[in-house]
Amino acid sequence: MKLFKLCLEGGYLDFKVYCSQERDPAEEHTVPSQVVLNLTKNLLNSGRTIVVDNYYTSVELAHKLLETNTYIIGTLRSNSKCNPKNVLQKKLKRGQTIAEENNTGLFVEK
Repeated sequence: MKLFKLCLEGGYLDFKVYCSQERDPAEEHTVPSQVVLNLTKNLLNSGRTIVVDNYYTSVELAHKLLETNTYIIGTLRSNSKCNPKNVLQKKLKRGQTIAEENNTGLFVEK
């Protein structure tokens, strides 16, 4: 059993208790994406920015949220699916950065 919380500056806005048996195999999104989409359903289409840790961050989720005028900030795990390989696999020297933005507004920086 896991407890997922949607937090604001003043405290919790919503939470979900998750048991692995609840997973719907027909669901198109990963469990972390489902959690974020479920907890933020009342905030979508309002131009808000959601800050998440790397367990939840994915390119898939970013695309889905962009479709609902909602933005996400988080750290991508290097082994996540759909990562822009030309950015994440680039070898950089200390102090260097590389970034890419696609035509849908998804911005990834390393």
